[in-house]
Amino acid sequence: MGYNILDIIHKAINIQNRRKIILKRVVAEGKAIPAIILMSKVLCHQIDEIIKYYYELQDELRDTEFEEIDIITYDKMSFLINEFNNKIYNPEIYNGKDYLKFSLNLAKDTYSLFMDIQGRLVHNMKDTNTKTYEILSKIINNIVKQIRTIEKMIS
Repeated sequence: MGYNILDIIHKAINIQNRRKIILKRVVAEGKAIPAIILMSKVLCHQIDEIIKYYYELQDELRDTEFEEIDIITYDKMSFLINEFNNKIYNPEIYNGKDYLKFSLNLAKDTYSLFMDIQGRLVHNMKDTNTKTYEILSKIINNIVKQIRTIEKMIS
């Protein structure tokens, strides 16, 4: 059995869980002002909704046949995801605006990662018509919604 989009969704869930841990770590350091604590709760709730969406997507797709992702491509994508997860996020945050900027940059990094993953799956035009490409587009659109929400909070 080869790799498919369900493996990528599983990794997407792990990434969101990691984002949540990072956001909570900022609050747990004990220096957080009430505004940052509130923003953290809002952003973590948003992440919980995204994780719920990914689990629902997994359940919906569990019995579906997908295109296999070749081992070399999957290995490269897995490497990118591991590098992303190992990236050190230790921000210096002194106010709510810094916290939101940090959260925005983290969401944008996630967006870039999934755009890169999607791009690695496209070898010719017909690859943009696959179920895998379509599902990755949904995941990317979900990340874009996150980014827009945070941008609205900043402005």
